[in-house]
Amino acid sequence: MIDIWYINIKNYSNESYAEDLKGLPKGMQQELQRQNSIQEKKLKLLGRLIVRFYEHEKGRDFSLKHWKLGEFGKPYVEGAAHFSISHSGDIVAVAFASDELGLDLEKCVSLDVQSISNYVHPEERNYISQSEDKLTSWFYVWTRKEAFLKAIGRGLQTGTNQENCLESPTWKGETWSIHSEVFLEEYALALCTHNKQTLVYREIDPSFVSEANSLG
Repeated sequence: MIDIWYINIKNYSNESYAEDLKGLPKGMQQELQRQNSIQEKKLKLLGRLIVRFYEHEKGRDFSLKHWKLGEFGKPYVEGAAHFSISHSGDIVAVAFASDELGLDLEKCVSLDVQSISNYVHPEERNYISQSEDKLTSWFYVWTRKEAFLKAIGRGLQTGTNQENCLESPTWKGETWSIHSEVFLEEYALALCTHNKQTLVYREIDPSFVSEANSLG
């Protein structure tokens, strides 16, 4: 089973953000404050607080002071569940599992698909070009690709046009399963795991994670 907990930040005020920020480790505060927009700051902060809230709900001792990054920037906390954070538009979501995974969420906004088609694998590009709805096909392809790259801990820095993620990609001898679906009507979501599993969604009120943050 995969838990996916998410927050809509529309009603999360600037005052709440400023108050919740104070409860984070100093280094994390500085990192968030370097983000360009208040929207980005809120999404990133709440992603971390969802992780903390989840661990508290599971009865585990957890501190954001132990937050670490892998070689290519994938976050993890030793002793906690594996997790993957994604945000887009007004939504931040975190997927939790007992093994490595990758989550990507994208709001399906209008864009020029042709101008960015070189960022995907030739077979994915062909899939998009033959589709009647190229925009939907683009987000289907892109979310699967990001989810896979996040699952293997590589990220976008290693290039996005090398792997074909339309089926089940392989990395270092391991085959991965990618699940795609429409989320909240206007978002594309993809989850990459070792095996297909049931997804269990839970919407979280920002006040819940704020209370968890006050626990220290």
